[in-house]
Amino acid sequence: MGLDPNQHQGLFGESFVRVLASAAGLIVARAELDATGDGFTISHKGMLGPTRHPKSSQRSGTRRRGDVRDRQGEQALR
Repeated sequence: MGLDPNQHQGLFGESFVRVLASAAGLIVARAELDATGDGFTISHKGMLGPTRHPKSSQRSGTRRRGDVRDRQGEQALR
């Protein structure tokens, strides 16, 4: 049984983000049990500026259409 279009799109979106983080030399991990709604954690090994082992929990999302006129789903980078 194959993936339906939504599952395939979601898997591709998560894989794309993971590949970009890995290419940047970051560590990517996925929790065994998704109890918090975070898809995965991206972290840096060692010191990064004054912070030791900084990490960020991430959730990925994809859109079927390329236009973002209503700007829904956009999040400011912090």
